[in-house]
Amino acid sequence: MSAKTNSLREYWQVLRKRRYLALVVSGGIFGIVLLSNLLATPIYEGAVQIIIERVEPDNLSGSNRATARDPEFDKTQFQLIRSHAVARRVVSILGLEENYDAIQKSDGPTLITDIRMSLKEWTSILTGLFNDSSTNEEKLVEVNTDHANSVAARLVKNVRVQPVQESHITSISYLSPNPEFAALVANTYIKAYLEETLEMKMDATRRNLEWMTEKAESERLKLQKTENRLQEYMEANNLLTLEDRVTIIPETLSQLGGDLVRAETRTKEHKLLYDKVMRVSSNLDAAENVLSISEGSSLDVLRAQILRAEQNIMELSSKYGSKHPVMIKAQGDLGVLKKKRRQEIHRIIEKVRSQYELALSNENSIRGQLNETKSEALAINAKYVQYSELKRELDTNRQLYDALLTKIKDQSITGETRPVNIWVVEEAKVPEIPVKPTMVLNTILGLFVGLTCGVGVAFLVDSLDNRIKSAEGVGEALDVPVLGSVSFNRDAESMNQIVCTAPRSEYAESFNALRTTLMMASAEAPPKRILVASSVSGEGKTTTAVNLAFTMAKAGSRVLLIDADLRKPRLHKVFKLRNRIGLSSYLSGITDKSILCKTTHDNLVVVTSGPIPPNPYELLNSKRMEILLENSSQDFDVIICDTAPVLSVSDSRLLSRVFDGLILVMRAGKTTYPMAQACIKSLRDVNARIFGVLVNAVQLNDQEDYYRYYSSYLEETEKPDIASARTALNPAISSEK
Repeated sequence: MSAKTNSLREYWQVLRKRRYLALVVSGGIFGIVLLSNLLATPIYEGAVQIIIERVEPDNLSGSNRATARDPEFDKTQFQLIRSHAVARRVVSILGLEENYDAIQKSDGPTLITDIRMSLKEWTSILTGLFNDSSTNEEKLVEVNTDHANSVAARLVKNVRVQPVQESHITSISYLSPNPEFAALVANTYIKAYLEETLEMKMDATRRNLEWMTEKAESERLKLQKTENRLQEYMEANNLLTLEDRVTIIPETLSQLGGDLVRAETRTKEHKLLYDKVMRVSSNLDAAENVLSISEGSSLDVLRAQILRAEQNIMELSSKYGSKHPVMIKAQGDLGVLKKKRRQEIHRIIEKVRSQYELALSNENSIRGQLNETKSEALAINAKYVQYSELKRELDTNRQLYDALLTKIKDQSITGETRPVNIWVVEEAKVPEIPVKPTMVLNTILGLFVGLTCGVGVAFLVDSLDNRIKSAEGVGEALDVPVLGSVSFNRDAESMNQIVCTAPRSEYAESFNALRTTLMMASAEAPPKRILVASSVSGEGKTTTAVNLAFTMAKAGSRVLLIDADLRKPRLHKVFKLRNRIGLSSYLSGITDKSILCKTTHDNLVVVTSGPIPPNPYELLNSKRMEILLENSSQDFDVIICDTAPVLSVSDSRLLSRVFDGLILVMRAGKTTYPMAQACIKSLRDVNARIFGVLVNAVQLNDQEDYYRYYSSYLEETEKPDIASARTALNPAISSEK
């Protein structure tokens, strides 16, 4: 069997065990919900559906244009609709200051109303818990001294604004016991909302115009002051044509810079030629070879004339002598030409020098003009910086002033336009069916909640109950073997000798199973001395000891049953024996006679407790107790001893030393796990051997049908035997009391 199946069975067992508690809790909650539904005032909902779009006016045009959907805009409008200001306007439109309470009442009495009124006095607590929220809301607003504001607060509490899914439609609804009033308020909310938004826009526009007019006047004065400052500065610095000069000077600087570069280049060229010519000025032949000199046109003519004169002299020298007048004349002409050549060379050199000086002078002149222009530019720039600052301030003030004038005109035109566009998709109609209480839904929910709470309480109580409920899980929780369980459903007296009165019953079979388990408790030999104990009194240890003794006796064993509970003995009552002489008499030495009492069963002998002694512990701890057990072990196959509870006194722990082992009896529904754990720890502290745990008084759960069938069979077949067995159970020694 799977763990899941076991868990389900455990849950089912808990529910069966706590079914009455679960039914009471479930029925109570369901009854409260049902009663609250009957006592609740019917509430009707009037709903109107609209479309809201933001509208922004175009500047100065007065035309409107719709913008894209904005979730924050929608939420803002929803809050505005639910605001106190809109509700106050609804109160004013409908005149609800005086007749709100009368309008709220429903038209006529109904069966539910009659029931509610008749039960209202003695169910005031329940109605306070479950009646509709408007009653509590009215109590909260009654503290407001202004009745109109109080009515507006009530309207706000009952109005609902929410978007319709997958659409741009907004639903405005109002809840009221009066259906006509619910529809009326919902429709009036649209008008109040429009008026409120328009008034808000007009108030904002009016405040903006006042502020902008005041600001525009301030900016006008500032603009005028700036214009005066700029004019005064221009007149003081002669800057009437400053902008033209500022435009021309950069061009002049650029031109002079180019002229200076070209002049410097020409000066360098003339300087090089001048230096070269000056180096050869003393050597006319070398000077004539200079390119600038040799390329002169006049010098070329002289060189040609000198060449022809020299050629003529050479021709004449072949005819005439050096002293010939012709030769002299030719020589003279040649000298004249050479003199002219020297003069021409000197003139050219002087020209080169003059050109160099002129170029140098021109360069210096251009440089001077450039420096003057730069100085002028720096002076103008210094003046223009402040001029630009004043001009920029003037332009800024003028732009701001113009913008304010434009905005004022724009606001004056668009100030009375609506900030939103509203289309009514569907007006609110008078509702015929109330929206709450929803009887069917609330009944179903009440039933569900009741069942859930009932089951939850059942499991909660069961989880808080730390008592042992069945044999399942006991062994694991207490770390001891489980010998079995006994299911009691009879009175305690009838269970004392159930093995004899109903030998074929399921109870007798439980003790038969216990006997079998005990016989296998030891691997060497079955135990002969068995101690039966419990943690506290009332757990069934005496019943267990008696029935176990009968079971073993019926199996053929010679059994001695000893009542060692010297504080609260019961065996003599079970067997209806005299208790003047018993175990305490023997242990105290009062008598040495036989203390054995015969029963109707030949194999079962009982030793009663005897008179209750003042010192039970000392008697049980005496040597005579060990002698009694030793002697009895020779005459009997099994010795079963019923002893006092472990947690109450220490008798059981003392006797555990002289017995083979101990059966710990626990009663389901009474013995708790902490009690059982404390009992087992106490026994283990004295090294007592624990055969195991027997759980009795177990509730019949999964096998209840089988036991019912088995019991009915036994009742038909064994009634005569049970009666005769009860009669025969009178002890052999019963002549005295």
